[in-house]
Amino acid sequence: PTHTPPRISLGVDAGGGGPVDRGQRMGGEENVPDRFLCPISAEVMVDPHINVVGQNYEKSAITQWYARAKGGQITDPVTNQPLKSDLLIPNHSLRSEISTWKRENAIEAQRKRESKQKNPAGERKARNLAVEKPHRAKALQRKKPVAKHKQPSLLLQSDRELFSKVEDSKRRGIGSIPIDVVFVVDCTRSMSDYIDAAKTQVQSVVEGLKKKFSRALLRIAVIGYRDIEDKRPREILPFTDDLSALQRFLGGLQAKADMRETKTESGETRIAKLDEPEDLTGALHDANCASWRSKRNNVEVTKVAIVIADQPCHGVAFHNYPREEDNHPDGDPRGRDPRQIVKRMRQKNINLHFFRINPQTDKMLELLQTAYRHRQWELHAHNLGDDAKLFAKFCIESISRSISDESVRRLGGSGLGRSAISLLRRKREFLSLVSIPEPSAPNMEESASTPSYGDQDWGNIERADVYTARSGGRSIGEMQVRLKPAPFAKGAMRAAFFMKNEKMCYKFLDMADSKVRALNEPLLVYKTALENGAGHNSKEAVFGDLNCHVRALAMAEEWNKRVALRVDSHLIPIEVNEPIVLYFGGRRDVNRRWVMVERILDHRSFRKFNNNGGTCDLSDEAEAMNCFSHWTWCASGGEYMVLDVQGAMNEPGRMTLTDPQIMHTDRTQYGRGNLGNEGVAAFFAGHECGRLCKLLGLRCPGSMDIKAAERLSKEEGVIKGPESVPVFAKEDLLPKNKDGTMWKPPPAPMAPPKWIPDGDVFRCQIRSECVRNFGAPTSFEGIWPFRPGRHHCRLCGKIACHHCSRSRQKTPWSKGQIVRVCDTCVAAQQGIQEPPFS
Repeated sequence: PTHTPPRISLGVDAGGGGPVDRGQRMGGEENVPDRFLCPISAEVMVDPHINVVGQNYEKSAITQWYARAKGGQITDPVTNQPLKSDLLIPNHSLRSEISTWKRENAIEAQRKRESKQKNPAGERKARNLAVEKPHRAKALQRKKPVAKHKQPSLLLQSDRELFSKVEDSKRRGIGSIPIDVVFVVDCTRSMSDYIDAAKTQVQSVVEGLKKKFSRALLRIAVIGYRDIEDKRPREILPFTDDLSALQRFLGGLQAKADMRETKTESGETRIAKLDEPEDLTGALHDANCASWRSKRNNVEVTKVAIVIADQPCHGVAFHNYPREEDNHPDGDPRGRDPRQIVKRMRQKNINLHFFRINPQTDKMLELLQTAYRHRQWELHAHNLGDDAKLFAKFCIESISRSISDESVRRLGGSGLGRSAISLLRRKREFLSLVSIPEPSAPNMEESASTPSYGDQDWGNIERADVYTARSGGRSIGEMQVRLKPAPFAKGAMRAAFFMKNEKMCYKFLDMADSKVRALNEPLLVYKTALENGAGHNSKEAVFGDLNCHVRALAMAEEWNKRVALRVDSHLIPIEVNEPIVLYFGGRRDVNRRWVMVERILDHRSFRKFNNNGGTCDLSDEAEAMNCFSHWTWCASGGEYMVLDVQGAMNEPGRMTLTDPQIMHTDRTQYGRGNLGNEGVAAFFAGHECGRLCKLLGLRCPGSMDIKAAERLSKEEGVIKGPESVPVFAKEDLLPKNKDGTMWKPPPAPMAPPKWIPDGDVFRCQIRSECVRNFGAPTSFEGIWPFRPGRHHCRLCGKIACHHCSRSRQKTPWSKGQIVRVCDTCVAAQQGIQEPPFS
């Protein structure tokens, strides 16, 4: 059942028996929907649960009812039907509706209470004025200031609480940028100028990185190398975060070549021949074997190796020198190949940069770049040339680029070569707030290209009901589709299939639904959860994802109007890929019935900019998208934020986002990916405000003052998002009569019944087939008269036997106590028969 049965006991004061305004009983809230009330307590439910016969109750009330069952036989309070099990299932959909209704009505109730408390005499004066001089009353009403919805003190307190969460996230490592950097430096005589530059500019490098990345945690190692035959072929400083130790090491590093003396077979001493190539192969091997960190506080470390050389490595394959000018023309005498070494460095996620000084290294550099290149991995070359003053600038640029590239790779950025675009990183891949996500594209199965509509390997035709964000929880028609037999992409939580739209038959279609482009696309992306269970595959779970798209779409439209067009015309407009929901009712597997379908995006430009675990793309290209997330939090008054921002340039000059996640203060909405303020705190722990954030004047947690709190309390400039997409159609949640028409409550509230005197009847009055007679009055423990098995129904006042009055519930005049009700009144509440007092 999708609704609670109508109750005939509503609208009457529980204390005195007279009529009462339902809004007064609920603290100022008007028109309480019947389905929000517990049949036992007659109060708005906080934690609604469904029992085995499909009735909704407040959990505490129904649990207490079961505990009072006599003889171990539990019954349903409404139907008095014996129950085989006391199983209770949470009704998340109903709880979400109640929460939304409470939030909307609490604002009006608070306004009324504050106005009454502040100036009751003024209210009396206004009422008198409205009677005597109505034109003046209307003028005063127009001048009346807007009531505050939230107290500034509460807003300041919540801002401080969020700031403490951000600081706690930072302490746990969220948003920190641990960096390991190795400088591989040629220390021969020709490199003296560059070594001197390193000595004088190393502090500028560290300070520049700290300025650009305030949460950078830097460790630096230095490998100074010479030739194999040198007396000191290697000078190494292990990883250290001590700047003074680094400066001391560089201060003792000298650019020189001191070749070793060797003895020939005849016993003669000979100094090794000085050649042009150096032992760069051995230095790269030492760099690869350095004590790199993989993680720090569960955060992935950015690894950077910077090679500064003016001569190639040994081996004629790597340079253009004659064989006689290379002491080892066949390559490294230890059998090491620099191409294999750089491949292993790439496999360790080490970002490799080469500072080019002269053309002598070009041949080697080309071979190393070819060996290192793989998908989004590139060996970056920087033309340092003869200007040693550019050393610090190139170092900061190289490390900054590595940080940006690393964040893009972790988030699943462009250049991944994926045909599947929106499934690479699903929002339901919940990650601990303490950790940075694992590298993107786990266990992916790739497809070379988007299939053709005329392919022969499409599956059988299936029929599915179609739902959209604007259809009000009801199907707008039926779609006939075919699926590819195997997924083209598979992540940790979802699998993606290509789907062909064979035919669309509409039951009804309004102008709003006609704008959903996925309804008219011939090829679509079909997404289904890998895990089983209602938390992943139910209608409520899928519509939670749909709600995220609707809220993100509304904020993207506001962003385009207020920021992209007015503040910075160079910003790319944002749109959200609006999905549709399909229901395959004919499938046997209940875990594969509810699915989400979207348009196919251009995988070549797909990129992810942030996620709900605190990871942000720190590149300059991602500044606007991260600013969009920051702006949504400020524009909503701190109520929610759009995260998991990812998408592609599906149309020229327009970014199309897909699979966003809403972080809302109400954790019951927007699916299981809604981490609330925990997710917002993780974002601010990893976000660096750039030029655009400062231009818009966006505030961060902890920066609110009393003036900002007062403005926010009046909701000045706050953007109200759209209403949540209803999971079920409203007409399916309302009670109906036997003929299918809508049930309406009685025109007037009930009054307490007049009890029939005990001595007036001797037989049960509830059912004509009940022939139980009551015994003669007897004395029982000093109480007289006592008639065994004789009871009064607290709703109709009739006398009933024990078997015809087993149900218990609260009545408006029972002062909160659970009392006896006859079976006829229970049946009337269910609409099974007419009330006995009608």
